[in-house]
Amino acid sequence: MLLVTITLAAYANSFSGPLIFDDSTNISQNPNIRSLWPLTKALSAPAASHLRTRPIVSLSLALNYALFGAHTAGYHAFNLAIHLLASLTLYGIVRRILLNERLRPRFGEHATVLAWLTAAIWTVHPLQTESVTYIWQRCESLMGLFYLLTLYTMIRAMQSRRAAVWSVVSVLCCALGMATKEIMVTAPVVVLLYDRAFGAGSLVSALRRRWPLYAGLAATWGIFAALMWIYPHSSKTVGFSTGTSVLNFMMNECIVIVHYISLSLWPAKLCLDYSWPIVKAWDQLAPSILIILAMLGITVWGLIRNRSWSYLGVWFFGILAPTSSFVPIRDLIFEHRMYLSLAALILLFVLTAYVCSEYAAKRLQASGKIAAGATAERFMRYIQVIVMATIIAALTVRTLSRNADYQDPVLIWKGAIEVAPHNPRALSNLGHSFHQQGKLDEAANYYHQSLRLKPDHATPLSNLGYILSVQGKFDVAMEYYKEALHIEPDMVSPLWGIAWILATHPDPEQRDASKAVELAERAMGLTELPGAWHFDRLAATYAAEGRFEQAQAVAEKALVLASEEDNDELAKKIRERLELYKQAKPYRESLQTQGTSISDLKDAQD
Repeated sequence: MLLVTITLAAYANSFSGPLIFDDSTNISQNPNIRSLWPLTKALSAPAASHLRTRPIVSLSLALNYALFGAHTAGYHAFNLAIHLLASLTLYGIVRRILLNERLRPRFGEHATVLAWLTAAIWTVHPLQTESVTYIWQRCESLMGLFYLLTLYTMIRAMQSRRAAVWSVVSVLCCALGMATKEIMVTAPVVVLLYDRAFGAGSLVSALRRRWPLYAGLAATWGIFAALMWIYPHSSKTVGFSTGTSVLNFMMNECIVIVHYISLSLWPAKLCLDYSWPIVKAWDQLAPSILIILAMLGITVWGLIRNRSWSYLGVWFFGILAPTSSFVPIRDLIFEHRMYLSLAALILLFVLTAYVCSEYAAKRLQASGKIAAGATAERFMRYIQVIVMATIIAALTVRTLSRNADYQDPVLIWKGAIEVAPHNPRALSNLGHSFHQQGKLDEAANYYHQSLRLKPDHATPLSNLGYILSVQGKFDVAMEYYKEALHIEPDMVSPLWGIAWILATHPDPEQRDASKAVELAERAMGLTELPGAWHFDRLAATYAAEGRFEQAQAVAEKALVLASEEDNDELAKKIRERLELYKQAKPYRESLQTQGTSISDLKDAQD
């Protein structure tokens, strides 16, 4: 109950955070999560979504939508519930590890307290906020829960008379994890190495004793392989065609892992999106490479000698391996990748602190500075409680502070730019955040900064086109829209933007109704979840070509959707345009600013 209490306290201010970053593509613009039936649809995802290889996450989002609709508080509550269950499972795992016959003589007496401290620090650690408060990263925390449950149920299978039942549950959890996120691919190996370290004593013995369990765990790789085969990752984001060599990626990941470790010690500055640059200078690479090689060497030596402590290295590196080893990934670093690996570092810290405090107590007794026996033990327990309580309190305060950043997209992206000023994606997203608030000058400023770093960045180009169109600078807006389309021919927002200008331009010589209809219909076909804003634009192009009956029908549909979306300002504009269509008159822009509302700006974005 205390663990539940401090978890709720650490995330008490996380429930009102809006959708940010990839949330829009995977949640607000994902039509597949709008219903739980048919189940095949809820388990699938549009082509633009990252959910295609993660059907269990997709199903969880559909369940969320069925229970709470589009209210983000429901998504945040669901994420926190996952994190809390993972914390309780971690507590169970650590407690049973410390009660294992190899560690019981040293830690068994205080196994419950040490396990609780490990789970508590892991739960409230600020590094976890990206996996909990950032809704889309439910992928990481849900996979983490299944990973922990796979190990926990396997441990129970080792210790219980109902080994078959626990083994089946372990395989089921592993299968669900494979359909949740790709990192789960290492789970069967990590579980097997646990058995070697704390059970069978050797790999051969472990496989001989529990071969049905390991056969089942290995079979779950089939789920991973099938998903990768059906929905392969883009070569631009993952794989050997990303432009980074295997060796260069591995060396740079050494720097990344050292950075992860530093954040584990104290996460003073956290960043949602690093856009970490590739380092090639040996003087910058060498220190981190040496540190990681030393850690790996110690882990391998411990494995060869079958030392129980080496399992911490297996846990840390084994879970990081899919994202931080030899397969190049476009984004070298994301904090959520440390969700599970962080547990190994925290357990190492807790056990080291315990051993050091016991040693200090013996030294104090030997020196005569404190009395021997119960008095000395009580004194050290007081010190331990004060130190650990201070650590948990400090981490909780930092987590609350980080959660506050997630309540305002401007704050979260300003923080990202402070850590990674070279990041064009963060600058573009900060511009978008101001854009949503109707602060167009600030938005344009950050869009231009993003383009200075990355001139072929289509998103800020398209968004600048929209701002210029809103300001009545239609000709200049067309230049930006066309450049965005040149970079990404199937990008939806510039298609809509050009279609609108061609249909409603105040200068007759600049209008092209047939081209406007062509572009609008193409954009509608590419829009995953068309709303009132899109149908309003399509209706305007039909009216421009003189197809007023079609324009009326589409505008009426737009009006219904605007009502469902509670967008009164847009509904008012649609009614005004609908009256024109009924009079066989097209809608025309004026040379003044359109006076587009903030709600329109939100609807217009990708």
